[in-house]
Amino acid sequence: MSRREGATAGVEETIDLLVRRHEFVRCLRERPLEKRAMTDELGVSRSTVDRAMRELETAGIVEFVDGAYAVAPFGEVVAEAYARLEETIDVSWRLEPIYRWVSPEDFDVDPRLLADADVYVPRPGDPYAPINRHVETIREMDTYRGVIPATGQHATEAGGEAVLENGARAELVVTHDVAATQRSSGYADTMGKMIESERFRLLVTPRGTHVPYAVHVFDEEVVQIIVHDSDEPRAMLESDSPAAREWAEETYREYREVAEPIEF
Repeated sequence: MSRREGATAGVEETIDLLVRRHEFVRCLRERPLEKRAMTDELGVSRSTVDRAMRELETAGIVEFVDGAYAVAPFGEVVAEAYARLEETIDVSWRLEPIYRWVSPEDFDVDPRLLADADVYVPRPGDPYAPINRHVETIREMDTYRGVIPATGQHATEAGGEAVLENGARAELVVTHDVAATQRSSGYADTMGKMIESERFRLLVTPRGTHVPYAVHVFDEEVVQIIVHDSDEPRAMLESDSPAAREWAEETYREYREVAEPIEF
């Protein structure tokens, strides 16, 4: 067996051990414990504790020090890595409605940045849940920045109300296809009035620019990401975490830097 093959086998064995014995490692990361205390803490038999400690000690994950078991330095490293993996998988499961409609290559945000995100999807009795939440946020906004690959009448009307009646300020980057829609009879009047108010700026990306999902930043606080299929909104996530907002702002700036103002 080569060193690479041996290392791979060791990794697989360590992951398997952490999966089976993660409760013990998690408990010992809090504080060292004797075996009797572990049986009480975890509600398991003494024989289970004996087997777990033997396996974990052999693997170098725990060590026996001053009459109690504690997580070893190597164990701390792999336990932290395993905890991050658990968190990533947990968040990714909750974000599955987003991943269903956009490729991992396009949606390159670290899932852990979205650990607190709420996900809105169409459901029986509320098939427009994502867009309803989005429109509600538009109506309440004071400031806004966003980039979109598709548009809709309800969002446009809500944006017009926020800018023209409530004094909101907004900047929107769109694709050429969206720009063509916004120049059509159903949108042009509202879009023109918003631009004339000087509280709204509309920009278009270079022709052929790929915008795989919509990114919205409201009031320097709330981030919404909407994924579409055939221009229909399929799912939306919403987060107010600083890390998610930083990622959304950077994504917006990348499109904003190459976009040009649209004249109506």
